[in-house]
Amino acid sequence: MLIEKTKGRGDEKRRVCKIIELKDGDCFDTKKAASEKENLEYFKANFSPKVPFVTEIYLCSFFQMDKKILKSGLKDKFEENELLNGREFCELLSLDYDEIVELRKRDTKQNLRYFVKELLKIKEQC
Repeated sequence: MLIEKTKGRGDEKRRVCKIIELKDGDCFDTKKAASEKENLEYFKANFSPKVPFVTEIYLCSFFQMDKKILKSGLKDKFEENELLNGREFCELLSLDYDEIVELRKRDTKQNLRYFVKELLKIKEQC
């Protein structure tokens, strides 16, 4: 969740709590898209009355930059204004998106090496 102050009607500030489900990839089980949205709405409905903020829900696909593709992949269960990409998510949190991507690339190579090394340790079971 992210809480920020934004301009409301007139010039008064309003506090907004952004409820964000963060997904790593951009390939989703489209049969579950409706339940993804329902879960966020359920959380919002139960959380909102307990906090003095306006609450908004979002789904973030970290590596899918095109919201139209994301919206379509989620069977249009989310509106475009309820979707974030990784760069937008990082901007909200003042994080360096490009640095995270580079770290992930490095980690992926290390993880692959480790995985293959461990696979090679397995003896044949025949």
